[in-house]
Amino acid sequence: MTAGEQQPEVDHGFVGEWTRAGGADGLHWRSTTGWFEYRLRCPDGAASVRTRFVDRAATRRRILLNGLEVDPSRTLTAPADGEGLAEHEYDLTQAVRDAGAPGETVFRVEAVDGADSGDLLVVEMVPQES
Repeated sequence: MTAGEQQPEVDHGFVGEWTRAGGADGLHWRSTTGWFEYRLRCPDGAASVRTRFVDRAATRRRILLNGLEVDPSRTLTAPADGEGLAEHEYDLTQAVRDAGAPGETVFRVEAVDGADSGDLLVVEMVPQES
């Protein structure tokens, strides 16, 4: 799901406070100094939520899945100086699945203490190979 684009956000139940969106050169994004969330359909089997953010030095955020704060299971890309592309995966654990509605995961970004969350470019549900 591409963040900051109207139709994908409508399709995924976007809600939030103190958010902004933008785009240039074919890239769209959403960031916040409050919070925002999307409803993602999830498969029955093992899966993870993959995010792609553009971070800045002052970026501070937390990620929640179905209301539970989660740490990345895997870091795919991390900027060396805190500024640039950051890609992470968050596994859908049994606790996360149990906290939500069947077949759905609520993905939420919260800015920490009013800091900037960084620009979310993409969030996607990724099935894991067994």
